[in-house]
This record gives sequence, structure tokens and C-alpha cells, in this order.
Amino acid sequence: MTLLTGDRNRVLARHSDHSDQPDQPRSGQTWADRDPLTGLLTRDALSDWFSDSFAERTCSSPVALSIDLDYFSDVNDAYGHWVGDAVLAEFAQRLAEVIGDSGVLARLSGDEFFAIVIDDTCNGELIARQLLRSVERPVACDGDSIVLSASIGYLAIAESESLDVVLRNAHRAMSHAKDRGRANACNFALVSASDPLAEFAMQAELRHAVKAGAIGVWGQKIYELDTGVVKIVELLARWNRTNGEAVAPGVFVPLIERMGLGAELGRLMLRQAAALLVAKPCNDPDDCAISVNICAQHLSRCDLVADVRECFIANGGRPEQLIIELTESEVLDDVASVGAVFAELSTMGVRIAIDDFGAGYSSLGNLLSLPIDIVKIDGAVLYNASSQTSWVPVVRAVRDLALAIGCEVVAEGVETQAQHEGLRELGVTFGQGFHLARPGPLTELAA
Repeated sequence: MTLLTGDRNRVLARHSDHSDQPDQPRSGQTWADRDPLTGLLTRDALSDWFSDSFAERTCSSPVALSIDLDYFSDVNDAYGHWVGDAVLAEFAQRLAEVIGDSGVLARLSGDEFFAIVIDDTCNGELIARQLLRSVERPVACDGDSIVLSASIGYLAIAESESLDVVLRNAHRAMSHAKDRGRANACNFALVSASDPLAEFAMQAELRHAVKAGAIGVWGQKIYELDTGVVKIVELLARWNRTNGEAVAPGVFVPLIERMGLGAELGRLMLRQAAALLVAKPCNDPDDCAISVNICAQHLSRCDLVADVRECFIANGGRPEQLIIELTESEVLDDVASVGAVFAELSTMGVRIAIDDFGAGYSSLGNLLSLPIDIVKIDGAVLYNASSQTSWVPVVRAVRDLALAIGCEVVAEGVETQAQHEGLRELGVTFGQGFHLARPGPLTELAA
């Protein structure tokens, strides 16, 4: 619990000393570009940074977040503006610690902040969740406990999108979060889709893209941690609207399924998997597998096995070169039906992976009843860890469970050398994440 005590001058002096702020001035900046209370970028400095530095980024999926403290005026009314200023400075530091070196953070007005994260591995929902938790930690002030919450709006920034548009859309999503009761986060893509006309237009565009095979397919290499050898490439769907707006997979993939096109997307990915093997994306072409995410809808229609034969094997892929991924939650929705399809695929030689393990509620009984070959530890296990080592017991438990049932383990979200080395020492077989290889177009994946 953060403690604010003492007189006004002492408290404000502690929080106006920016020497320990995680977000120090960058090259070409001075403290004159900073908000004097928090040490964060001002709106003008943010605009300059966006114009000068953002265009030079290499990140393909930057995320913007608008953060507003809920009912902050109550703090000023109850304790006075000097306490309010100290609380603002405290929360600014917490937000900066979450954003870290992966982006920039600005104070736009009294209790409204704005962040841009430019790390290829960033996930708007996960970052928003971390920011919400950082705000909710209590602040003690002269015997009282001040507990606040925040409302956050976030979005993926499209290529060539102006800062004004990004700010407006992020603010709109944040306002929607407030309308839903505050203390939560909202994805702008869902806000824009809440307009029936906008949703209809997006669906029409997406339907055409799926039918025309115009959904982009990227890949991310998965490494054997002991040897540093690429053994697997996971295929990832990407989609940009005709206006250039990048739509997050977490938005357009569920929409594809809702339109009944999940199987068509799966077939596209299977054909691309066979084609990618020709490009030899792994160190050893004879020991290389392509992993394809399949939705539950594709399994429930009982055509996945036929599609594997027609779209992958008929195009030159061998069954043992294919890994079918299904998320933990989708497996649990219908264990019996999924198990029957998995059994047939396993008989063919196709391997089965459970994705996002640790994000749901799997049980040993469910795992034992299915012919599973690979367990993929959800990236949030590493991403949300409170320290460099707090994830170790969780990973060790998953590793022991996987070994007990004869599965290999892939750790997702490997973003640091320390994580890489720690996972290798724990005996985790494979690693996937920005530290090892960033996702990219299939043309860039040749070994």
C-alpha cells in the first residue's frame, strides 16, 4: 500500500522528483516537454513524438490506450487539491511502470492519461488489465485508505492513422467503458462494431476477404530451447480493412465464426501450411511442423479430417508435419465430440496441441481423455507475472503435468533472455515469443 503522509510541501516534493520515473526524457527531449506534476509527456510533446518517432517504428501492431481515473474529483473534494496532486503523481508512476520501455505515456488533462505501446508482442487487453490492477492498489493518506479505479479504452493503431483520430477513437472506447459501469476496459473495435451499420459494413468486407482468400497469413517460429533450432512455425491470421485499418485477430476471428465462415478460414490456413513447407522455414526441412489454429466450429461440422486430407496432404504436406491447435476453452466446450475428431487425426499422424493452457479451467481428467501431444502455456502466465521468477512454480507444475501424460510443452510469450534461460533450465521443450522471433509475412520465414 502506498503511503502519503506529512505536509503538502513534503508530499509534492517527493512526487515531483522525476529521477526515478521509468519514463525518462528521450533523445531530443527535456523536462520542458514534460508535465511538471507527473514528469510524463505533455499533449504537445506527444504530438511531436508521434510525428517524428512513431513513423519510424518497426512494430506492426502498436496499441493506444486512453486511461481515465474514475470519480477522481471526489479525492480533491474530500482531501484537498494538494493530496489530489500527490495521488495523481503516484498513479502516473504506476502507469509508467506498466508501460515501461515498450512505449510512451502522456498526461492529457487533469486525470486523463494516454499511452502508446509499440512492442510487436503487445496485447491491448492484457496491458489494460495490468493498468487497471495498478490503479486499484490502495493509497493510504493520514489514516484513510484511498481506493480508485480507472476506465480504459484501447485500440490497434492502423497504418497512416493520425494522432487526432487515434486519440478520438481511444477516448470514445474509454467513454464506453465508463458507460458500462467504470472500472473496466473496452476495445474500440467492439465500440465501432456496436453501430449496426458499421458492423454490417465490417461483416460484408470480412466476408468478401474470406471468400476471396484475402485474409493475410503470417507465421511465427517456435524454437527448441535446448538447441536453438526452429522446429515449428505457427500460422497467424491477419486482416486489414480496405481503409487500411488493422483489425485485431481477437475481433475479426470471432466475427468470422459468428458468420459461419470458420471452416473456410481453417481451409485457407491448411493450404498455406502446405505451401509454407516448400519454403523450408525450419533448420531441418524433414523435421519441421506447421501449426494451424482451428476453431471449434470447424470440428463440429465434422469436415476437419477431410479438409486436412484435401487442403494439406493433397498439396504435399505429410500428416506428421501438421499440428492442429485448439484453445483450452474450446476443447472443454464439447470434450466428447472434440475427442472423436482428435482421435481420427491422431491416427493419421497429425499432432494435437492445446493452446492458451492456463487461461481456462482444464482438468487432468479432460487431458487424459484426449490424444494430446503438445500443451502450450498461455503467454499471460509470463506476461502477468509480478516478478522475473514468480511464474516458475506455475510453469514447473504444467511441465510436470505434461510429462506425466506424455506431452511436450511450448511456452508462449517468451520476451526476455531471463525467461528464455529459466524455461530451458526447467526443461520446457519449446519457446515462442518476441525474444526468439517476431511474427512476420510468410515470405520472410525461409530458413
